[in-house]
Amino acid sequence: MQWSMACSNLNEKWRSRHRNREGTTSPPLINIENNPGPRKVGRKVAKVNKKARKKLSSEEKANLQLCKKQNLSITETSRLVGCGKTTVNRWWNRYQDTLTMNRNPGSGRPPKTSKRTDRWMKAMVLRHRRLSAPALAVELVKSTGIRVSAMTVRRRLNAVGIKGRKPRIKPFLTALQLQQRIKWAKKYKTGQPRIGNVIWSDET
Repeated sequence: MQWSMACSNLNEKWRSRHRNREGTTSPPLINIENNPGPRKVGRKVAKVNKKARKKLSSEEKANLQLCKKQNLSITETSRLVGCGKTTVNRWWNRYQDTLTMNRNPGSGRPPKTSKRTDRWMKAMVLRHRRLSAPALAVELVKSTGIRVSAMTVRRRLNAVGIKGRKPRIKPFLTALQLQQRIKWAKKYKTGQPRIGNVIWSDET
């Protein structure tokens, strides 16, 4: 009896305490954690700015070749030349395979346009100054059948020193205005100059 009365008193205290709180319709549960929400998928990776690989000069390549012939170790060669051990190992393997210290040709995708096509695009732009890059790409497809994007056209033109510019806005003269200008120029071409009859004064 006393136990039931004590429980009823606790429930009444809890109801009075949480009566005005929104969303509380039952006493709190024991050993139940709050909902943490949806889990974040993936992992946030910090951006690392990779430095461009240093290109070896012809003198450094000759020093690598000399160290290879003298049977020096990779560590000693790296210290003498001033480059990494991976670089030394890579160039030594390249020299062992090809017997030269020249870099292998790149393995990227070859360009879709040739040098002749690039010269044609340059001539078209110089001939038609108001021709845009998308319009030139369409003309390229019609003339040569090579389909490239407008960005590719811009890159090819930038390589030869042609940059895109906005045309300057100028009002065009009508036929009547041209005739009036010619008439005025012919009228005052000859005759007595009247510059001596003009009085020059400042704003004061």
